[in-house]
Amino acid sequence: MHLKFILIPIIFCTTIAFGQSFTLSGYIRDAETGEALISSRVYNDSLKTGTMSNVYGFYSLTLPAGTHNILFSFIGKSPQKKSNAPKHVNVVSIDTSSN
Repeated sequence: MHLKFILIPIIFCTTIAFGQSFTLSGYIRDAETGEALISSRVYNDSLKTGTMSNVYGFYSLTLPAGTHNILFSFIGKSPQKKSNAPKHVNVVSIDTSSN
């Protein structure tokens, strides 16, 4: 009987804690050619977490709720920082100018 009263609050609190995140996702493309930038880096410096784009230029990064500064970078290209990135960024075009 006591076990039921203990488990319900634990399950409820766990659901609330996990419900406070979102997934930032989209595609990274070359600004000049529109080609997918494979293995582009998507990084949140304040959380020290990130991911890389796949062969289609697609990335997906789960973050806690709130606003974030996200750095998009690719070897040989100028990195771009998006402040207060929305929940879904459809396409990020990285400038073709070199570093």
